[in-house]
Amino acid sequence: MVVGGDPKREAVRRLRILCTFSSVAPLIGMVLMIIFTPEGSPIRVSRELYLASIVGIVALSIAVNHVLGRQDIPLARRLDIGFGYQVMGALGVATMRHIVPWAPGDGFREVSPVAILIVLFAALIPNVPRRTFFASLCAAAMEPVGLGISLAMGNPTPSPAQIFAICIGPLAAVGAATIISQVVYGLAQDVEAARRLGSYRLVSKLGAGGMGEVWRAEHDLLARPAAVKLIQPKGDGDGKTSDLSRFEREAQATALLQSPHTVQLYDFGSSDDGTFYYVMELLDGVDLEQLVRETGPLPPARAVHVLVQVCKSLGEAHAHGLVHRDVKPANVLLCRYGRELDFAKVLDFGLVKPAHDKDKQGFGATVTAANAIVGTPAYMAPEMVLSGEVDPRADLYSLGCVAYWLLTGRLVFEGDSLVKLAVQHLHDAPRPPSELCDHELPPALEQLILDCLAKDPAQRPASVEEVERRLLVIAAACPWSQDDARAFWDAHPLAAGPATEAALAPTVEAASPRPAA
Repeated sequence: MVVGGDPKREAVRRLRILCTFSSVAPLIGMVLMIIFTPEGSPIRVSRELYLASIVGIVALSIAVNHVLGRQDIPLARRLDIGFGYQVMGALGVATMRHIVPWAPGDGFREVSPVAILIVLFAALIPNVPRRTFFASLCAAAMEPVGLGISLAMGNPTPSPAQIFAICIGPLAAVGAATIISQVVYGLAQDVEAARRLGSYRLVSKLGAGGMGEVWRAEHDLLARPAAVKLIQPKGDGDGKTSDLSRFEREAQATALLQSPHTVQLYDFGSSDDGTFYYVMELLDGVDLEQLVRETGPLPPARAVHVLVQVCKSLGEAHAHGLVHRDVKPANVLLCRYGRELDFAKVLDFGLVKPAHDKDKQGFGATVTAANAIVGTPAYMAPEMVLSGEVDPRADLYSLGCVAYWLLTGRLVFEGDSLVKLAVQHLHDAPRPPSELCDHELPPALEQLILDCLAKDPAQRPASVEEVERRLLVIAAACPWSQDDARAFWDAHPLAAGPATEAALAPTVEAASPRPAA
């Protein structure tokens, strides 16, 4: 599904560019007039009116530009203001044009700037043709008004041929603008239709991944914004079917889960052209990978606070017989949720799979391609590297890798190739995080991380609930409060900026030969 820019927003953007140009160009013209107009020229008679017209156009352009940039004003209202600007701008340029008296031999002296303005606005602002006709007609009427102002200043009356030349250009432009509007408005409607998915309208792109895009969206009736994830499967045949199956599985899994620490799903389906989509809550926050990269490792109390919330999300998934299989810092968003700060949300259930490949909750068997490593190698459990056979303890290994990253800012293993990294996860013992941590690490927390990183799943904690219980004991000794979170975000305003919804973008399965055990 190829989606263009929002026609209304693009029209407002182009109007603002025109306003900026109109704020500068008349001033340049005024300077040139002062420098090059000789003494005794007819324009000297109406210099004050000429300068007043220029100042009026500049002031109007600056004011309209400011109003067009206000996000609290609906787009439709801002476009209406643009049409008002067209009419007032036409009055200004018509007045400036007729200040210089028409000499008897002038004839068709020049192309009417009002006519140019009318055609320009028809191309810039897509609107219903009848509205364009009305606005253009009002702008065209400013040509004789400008002439009337000139006559009131004492300038001579033009000849009938000159009056015809004055009026015919804007009137012809009205007809041309109406025709242009029919074409431009039709194209804009096509784009608008392409941007709609059910009751949602796509507003702006937030991110893109290997298989699709994530867009900010608005509902027709609800004020609540949303994030819409689109899939654009590549190729054809089995590959395309696999991508679609994975995306549908992600939507079904996310819809099944109700934990507040799992990203919420509002709707999903497919568009007329076969593009699959689902609509999620739009989150205001930063993913854990970006957070650590920008602000450094987390203190143990805060890391424990975050990990407890991740456990709650994974606990519900495991209770439904589902394994996430791609738990990593980039898939955990730390956000502002209502009035609560440091609220963790687990994202991207695109690789979710029923434990032991059993057909649970109607998800069916995995659709992973043969000889492919599924997930993110730096956070992948050894059994996933060997055979792809997983149970919930594979997520616990990945959770241990996430905890390691949060506390040290380092990966558990940092091989210079995918195969070497996989071999390290299979055979190498991780370096204790206390040796790399800048903060004093509670021994119980370090032991829990190393237990989660055990090569043998049987040696890891029995369940995510056990991990959560052990984390809560640690949290009681070193709590993390809302005051602590507020102090952090006050000290790091950039990290707490607009939502990094790019973290919601589709991830890709990493295809690579499996290393030998």
